[in-house]
Amino acid sequence: MIAKVLTIVLWVLGIIAWVSPVLGPATTFFAYLAVVLLVAHTLEIFIALPHLKKYPGGLAQSILLCLVFGVIHWMPLRKLEQA
Repeated sequence: MIAKVLTIVLWVLGIIAWVSPVLGPATTFFAYLAVVLLVAHTLEIFIALPHLKKYPGGLAQSILLCLVFGVIHWMPLRKLEQA
């Protein structure tokens, strides 16, 4: 749960950094961090697609959750598959 909250906080800071320079010197860092998160989580969709298909909420919702949370979303699905 803490990891999900932290991820959302990083997304929010990244979006704020792209919209306005209110974060001062950290603006550039958080703006690029948001881009890195988006690229990494997009790549994870292709890596984890077999696991994402197992999500009970449907594939579209699972892909959206993977874009937001990445491995935090799909790793538990993988562990359920292995059990």
